[in-house]
Amino acid sequence: MLPGLDKSTLLINTEPQNANIIVNNRLSGRTSPGDFSELEPGFYRIDLNLTHYLDTTYYYLIKRGITDTITVEMREDPAFWWQTFDKSTHPIPTNSFNKVLIDSAGVKYLSATWFGLVVFNNAVWTNYTSTNSPLPSNMINDMHKTGSVLWLATDAGVARFDGSAWTVYNTANSGLPSDYINAITSDRQGRIWIGTNTGGLVAFDGAAFRIYNTGNSDIPSDSVSALFADADGNIWAGTWGVGIYKFDGTTFESFNNFNKGLVSNFIRQITADRNGNIWIASGNYNGGGGLTRITNGSLSNITRFNSGFRSSIATSITFDKYNNPWVTTADAGLMFRDGSRWRQYIRENSGMPSASALSVAIDVDGSKWVVSDFLLKYIGYR
Repeated sequence: MLPGLDKSTLLINTEPQNANIIVNNRLSGRTSPGDFSELEPGFYRIDLNLTHYLDTTYYYLIKRGITDTITVEMREDPAFWWQTFDKSTHPIPTNSFNKVLIDSAGVKYLSATWFGLVVFNNAVWTNYTSTNSPLPSNMINDMHKTGSVLWLATDAGVARFDGSAWTVYNTANSGLPSDYINAITSDRQGRIWIGTNTGGLVAFDGAAFRIYNTGNSDIPSDSVSALFADADGNIWAGTWGVGIYKFDGTTFESFNNFNKGLVSNFIRQITADRNGNIWIASGNYNGGGGLTRITNGSLSNITRFNSGFRSSIATSITFDKYNNPWVTTADAGLMFRDGSRWRQYIRENSGMPSASALSVAIDVDGSKWVVSDFLLKYIGYR
């Protein structure tokens, strides 16, 4: 062969693999990864198709005498990967939900905006309201499941539900300092921790309520917006405007935008990954926010300015079995970190109906349940 007339080789990869490869409108009989050699220089049209993915076309200019590789990420077909639960097609009272919680048995608990509690046991939908049950209010701000007991934070007190019997705690019948409850969780000792809107932080041991407020402790605010109990027994409390604080049973340690560089003082959720790192979802529409991770007391922020994370307001976080974070946002849909890369699910590339999402939980089979304009189920990336 004369010098300069060497032909070229092209390796075609796809994510995921096994896509059918069509080159210049001719079936190649190959699937990805496919190695094509003895190619003449010029423009090539490469069509890729794979069941449950959208057909993809890629144009490539091949120069003479080269060996190259292209990798194409196949786009999921939303009709297969996403399911929408609409009140016109499912026995649910509304399309508007605030939070989703999934227990170890796979039962889904949903706080329905102004429509109380919706429970889905994967066969039957049940709606509990203040009309058909002792639920004190149809506005549920937070949910927590410990053992067989579901605890609900409402704007009219705390409700305890064991599947059959209800118990309601409020300022009229208990030591609660406020009826408006924003957050609720439990610690390893079995105590219930309650975050009130104006009355501070409350610990309930089943008999007595102990109140921590700005008048009798070092907490920075009497308004608690989020709660989390870590594996070491510390209570992490988020506030709406003054950051978070950690309570070890004796002292309160504050983390905010001023003393620790917290990305936002407006806290929406606190949780931990499988390695015990604390993760915080935060932000408001005036000052922005994002994610914060605390590892051994060291704080790092993840924002749209320093990473591929595209949101200024993170609303909730959960972790899959591989310890990958899934994050709902108020302005960038659903975000998922796959290794060091952030993936985004919005209307243009998924079944997400909008860029606004409030809550996400992962089922026992790896499905993601997402609260957006509708209740959604996503079965990808298990």
